[in-house]
Amino acid sequence: MHFNYNIESVSHLPSSLIGIAVIAGAFWLIVLGSALSRQDFDPVTKFMWVFVIVATSILGALLYLFIAPNRPLEEDAAYTGAASTCAACRATIPAGSSVCPKCGWTYDVAKP
Repeated sequence: MHFNYNIESVSHLPSSLIGIAVIAGAFWLIVLGSALSRQDFDPVTKFMWVFVIVATSILGALLYLFIAPNRPLEEDAAYTGAASTCAACRATIPAGSSVCPKCGWTYDVAKP
């Protein structure tokens, strides 16, 4: 059996297959970039996820999406600047604030 691939062999592939490959590649790059940009992961966890995504390709990207923990609520509230709900008393925390005006509960976590 002899395999001889060159640039002309790509033109014989169905365009839908090429489109799926481009979409899958873009999806993989977006997930890899997401894993690399996570600030809430320690360096070992970040390295592990990047290794899984690179080593297992699309399967690793899907594993990351379904298994990796979501970004913490503090990060979401800090970036959106939108009003949120207090986890302790369910009162409304005003936009741009991280402290509940009713009970004093806060999103801010002391960093070690």
